[in-house]
Amino acid sequence: MKRLLAFGCSNTQGHGLPGFSWKQHSRTASTLAWPQFLSDRLDRTCDNQGYTGASNKLIADFIVNQDYKQDDLVVVLWTSFTRSHVFMDNGKKMRLLPSDCEKSARDSQGWEYNPKITKLFYRHFYAERDFFRHNLVEINFAKQYLDSIHIENYHFCWDPDDDGEAKLMPHWNRTDLRFVEFDPTLGLAADHEHPSSAAHEQMAEHMLTEISKKRNSS
Repeated sequence: MKRLLAFGCSNTQGHGLPGFSWKQHSRTASTLAWPQFLSDRLDRTCDNQGYTGASNKLIADFIVNQDYKQDDLVVVLWTSFTRSHVFMDNGKKMRLLPSDCEKSARDSQGWEYNPKITKLFYRHFYAERDFFRHNLVEINFAKQYLDSIHIENYHFCWDPDDDGEAKLMPHWNRTDLRFVEFDPTLGLAADHEHPSSAAHEQMAEHMLTEISKKRNSS
């Protein structure tokens, strides 16, 4: 059976939904997140590569290091442009998320961040314009790679400030990045922070509509 490979952050992995786990040795995605709903509608098996806490830099790294089959379909839900990762010389990856600035060192146990370093980074090195450019570079890099190996791919984002409507896309951008919103009226997951399963299902319908439009126009 043909596969759908989904890449993204916690909003792809299904954070807070039944079956979700972020633990290092038992990391699993929920079957009640949008990738499963979309896979079912497209009659494909679901390979959910969502990763809680991912930045677009990390998502792009996952995409280009994945083994693909020629009939695979890739759908990416890119995350917030305010995030990043540092790829360390020892092979580890340290995440940089603004939300981690408010957390304690105790909270970071089992995760991939250092609150002290994160606070220093966002205080002294973060610039919105710089991050917007770097994130678009990563997104275009991932798309160019998928196109080069002839893998069908579609790109979405859930942050309205990151889809080019609030910012002018540079002339070199080659990724059709579509904004798709989780409906807040459909409730939240058990963690009271991430979208509910109903919101994920509606997200899948939005994506299916956009994918169908692009397929019909090509």
